[in-house]
Amino acid sequence: MAFLNLFKTKFFLFILLPALLLGFSDNIKAQDTAMVVQSIGTGIIRGKDVAAAREEAISNAMVTSVQRAMTDLIPAETFISNFKKLDESIFANVGDYILEYKILAENSSGKSYRIMVETTLFAKKIRQMLSSLETVSDKTELPKVLFFLAEQNVGDILPSFWWGEDPSFIKSHSEKAFANSLVKHGFSIIDHEGMLLYQSGTTYINNPYLSNREAIELGKLLNADIILVGTAIAQVEPATMGATVRSFKAELSIRAIRTDTGEEIASMDQQSFAVSGNNASGGRDALSNAGTVAGKSLAPRIAQAWKNAETTSGQIQIFVNGTSNLGSFVNLRKSLAQVPGVTNLRIKETMADEALILVNYTGSAENLAKALTQKSFDNFNINIFEVGHKHISMDLIPGQGDPRR
Repeated sequence: MAFLNLFKTKFFLFILLPALLLGFSDNIKAQDTAMVVQSIGTGIIRGKDVAAAREEAISNAMVTSVQRAMTDLIPAETFISNFKKLDESIFANVGDYILEYKILAENSSGKSYRIMVETTLFAKKIRQMLSSLETVSDKTELPKVLFFLAEQNVGDILPSFWWGEDPSFIKSHSEKAFANSLVKHGFSIIDHEGMLLYQSGTTYINNPYLSNREAIELGKLLNADIILVGTAIAQVEPATMGATVRSFKAELSIRAIRTDTGEEIASMDQQSFAVSGNNASGGRDALSNAGTVAGKSLAPRIAQAWKNAETTSGQIQIFVNGTSNLGSFVNLRKSLAQVPGVTNLRIKETMADEALILVNYTGSAENLAKALTQKSFDNFNINIFEVGHKHISMDLIPGQGDPRR
């Protein structure tokens, strides 16, 4: 059919995006193999070509039907973040997801031709496509980790560390191995390479041996949830294995600390060994071995401590009005996730212009509301009009740079 050729044009982006931003909802009837959606499409009558305008209206209605079916199945922000993939895989081939359609009503007014269509979609096919996308998970998200691990290899006079005045520090061998083990367990590692803390308004600390308080302050600056603080030192073992082969030992001592509460949730001392004929490579291998073993050991302990803390923290409901401005809504959630003490943020329910967010928070709803009011936002503001024992209600208010004003 002629309308299928229109699906690959840019025209549909202008039809799709307004519908998405307005958050329309339809009565979508889910069946084992089909979804039935009613939608309205509009075509422009150019000259006297009513037939072309009619097909354009049908095409637009088809795109809107598929879009509405998908936004009923996934959160709006997932739709936004995966729009390029959806555009290339689904919206460029809308006809592949349509079983049949029938026209319910149609009318022309001036230069516009509108048509109401009932579309039957391949539900299973759409769900299979959407299942590959990143969706909001109810699982506990693991924390963002930042290393403060000073390292001294064989031949080094003093330990090297990245948080001082010298910007030339390269990640230590023990840290690289340790971080690799954490990543395999699902942790996010904050990359500090090349960062100069004193340029961000914080006084650098020329000391490899940080106190918990010093490390926490620096960790908060870089939005870390957990900081790993310690030292790793390599040395040549006294006993030799021959004229050219020597044994090397690395001693790693580290502690894991929450930046929001200052609680030390895990610690360990690890010794590892390596054999080499070269001091630098022998020390490096011993340090890497220590980092790998320590990472494997501490990863599950840190994860369990983090999850245990979340189960004891209170769940707070946040009711948000004005979510049809999806860009502001996404930015609000990002800001909310960065509030110290907030974990396991997820969207419970979305409506046309409203949403319900659930978070775990170590403090009270009043403290969380206060923390939000102290944040600054780009192109929008918030108005918290109600704070209860376990809930917060707020409005998203467009700012001067917001296109809705």
